[in-house]
Amino acid sequence: MRRGFLNREHRKDKANEETSKPSHKWTSDSGGTATRREPVAVSSNDIGITTRGFLKKDYQKQSNDAHISTPVASVSTASSSQNKVAKVIPIPSRPIHTLPTPSPGLIKTWGITNTGSTSARVAYFPLLPGLGYCPGVCLFPSGLKEALESMPDFPSLNPSFMRPDIVYEIRNSLIPNAGVGMFATEDLDVGDMIIMEYPFLSQPQETPYVPGPNSDPDMFMRALFRRLPQEGQDIFWSLHNCKPIGPSSKMKGIFDTNGLPMDLRPGDPVYVGLSKNISRINHSCVRNAQVTWSLQEWSWRVWALQPIKKGDEITISYVPPDLPRLARQQILRDNYSISSCICSCCSLPPALVKQSDENRIRLNHYTPPQWYMDGLPDIELEEAARDLDPDYRKLKEIIIESTMWMELMDQEKCWIAPVTGFHSQRLVKAWSALGPKGRSMAVKMARRAQVLERACLGMRSDGGWEAVLRDIEASDWWDKARRV
Repeated sequence: MRRGFLNREHRKDKANEETSKPSHKWTSDSGGTATRREPVAVSSNDIGITTRGFLKKDYQKQSNDAHISTPVASVSTASSSQNKVAKVIPIPSRPIHTLPTPSPGLIKTWGITNTGSTSARVAYFPLLPGLGYCPGVCLFPSGLKEALESMPDFPSLNPSFMRPDIVYEIRNSLIPNAGVGMFATEDLDVGDMIIMEYPFLSQPQETPYVPGPNSDPDMFMRALFRRLPQEGQDIFWSLHNCKPIGPSSKMKGIFDTNGLPMDLRPGDPVYVGLSKNISRINHSCVRNAQVTWSLQEWSWRVWALQPIKKGDEITISYVPPDLPRLARQQILRDNYSISSCICSCCSLPPALVKQSDENRIRLNHYTPPQWYMDGLPDIELEEAARDLDPDYRKLKEIIIESTMWMELMDQEKCWIAPVTGFHSQRLVKAWSALGPKGRSMAVKMARRAQVLERACLGMRSDGGWEAVLRDIEASDWWDKARRV
């Protein structure tokens, strides 16, 4: 497979059976007494909103324990007979992607002396249970390994995000000149974890050396390689090299082709590593999977971004997916020697390619509001929920706008993490604010937010969405418009 670490993606459950909770509609009989009708299931059409695309797909199916309350906050209320405690569950306001990071004070800048020596050293990482195929070897600047090991429980695994079974196989790819690839051995749903692996070889993206007639730019890479056990060396040489011709050595070509980014500091993937199987996943501009890195676990995970059928090839994107076709093709040619991508998006007729490019450029130029990125309240949505308009027109406008962006990403199969996070949580709040009339859609969007945030961000937890799904009616936005 071909992949380099030079290009990083800039932005990014199994469904249980969903049953829409009916609302109870009331009317008055001739004597003016309120009479209860039979429960009637309601949908988005009951408030005059026509939805399409993902909102009508039954991705999310409510679990059987959907009405079991998981308390997050408690508010005491008084009744005539006894005090009751109402459990209030906050709807997550923004994607939660907090990973422990090394203390900056423990990371020393490493430089080059006149003799060419550096303050770098090779270190081993222990095998983690269930992930080991050979010890991991990493090149660290002085102090970095100590900084990592000073983090509590580093490295450690989250058992809830482990899977005991193997749901993939490595075999020859159907993509021309792609070598081998990863294929699903069973049906996978959105948000399913496919594989978890740690790097068997890793180093900084750029390593220093002293220029000169006897200099060796690969000196650190060679030092790492010599420390690998034979099994690791065999895995290394079995990986594809997309740059067999050129100034780069074969060793560097393999690193450039198969390297995966490792965030040692948030948002700055200056490290790159190789893995036994994830490094073999091939490219598609309409990828069906996403790779995420966990510093705490010193491992990568691959998540399903869309349903994957048994026998389908698992693909990721080597380039930012929200670029137009020509820009994507240029990066693939320059960095991975892929002369022409033939994925379903790049193979569209010219008129449809133009439309796809326009959609992806719109996604590329879209930035969620700064108040959202800063974790501040959604004042616009709060005001819409407090509006006394019986037709909920302001809420409808917000629902329609966010629905449009979610459907645009679904149409292109191009899910951008900040955009997905912003509009999914906004839709959950808006539908919840409508009370029983919005319940079904609020549950659907909460489930979608949960699986897409996990897949896009690789979180160690779901950020609080499971609690919302267990009891949507206990959320802080439930029936907010009707309460006003």
